[in-house]
Amino acid sequence: MARSRRPSEKINDTELAHLVGEIHDKLEGVIFNGGFETLSQNVQNMDRSLREAIGKIEDLHRVVYEPDDGLFARVKRVESSHREDLKPLQSQLDTLIEWKTQMTAPKDGFVARGDSDHHAVEQLVAWKGRIIALGLSATGATLLMVGKMIWDFVSNHVTLH
Repeated sequence: MARSRRPSEKINDTELAHLVGEIHDKLEGVIFNGGFETLSQNVQNMDRSLREAIGKIEDLHRVVYEPDDGLFARVKRVESSHREDLKPLQSQLDTLIEWKTQMTAPKDGFVARGDSDHHAVEQLVAWKGRIIALGLSATGATLLMVGKMIWDFVSNHVTLH
């Protein structure tokens, strides 16, 4: 950079040419050669882009969070309708769970009653077997008695000539 001069000092031609060259370089620089205009245009473009982005973000916020038609409101409505649709199924499931609990209760459930009934049936089958054996024994004894009576009758009353 050139040194500053006092107005009373004289400048020779080479210094003057050098000074004019420096001024020319500065005027040809980015700032004076449309640089401010380009910078201003870029700032305006950025401002417009930011405003568009803010508008889109506000639209998205409205779409997502609006109380009546927003995404969250719609999801809540669907959840509540599904909950209402599932209430009958839930009550049927609760009924089935209660029925299963009754079936498998250790002392008075249907399975326990079935086990006790099975034991009673086994006892009846065993009793039936004893009755059949007793009946067969009584029938055998009766047949033997009848056979002996017939033999005694034939041997005492019937003679063969």
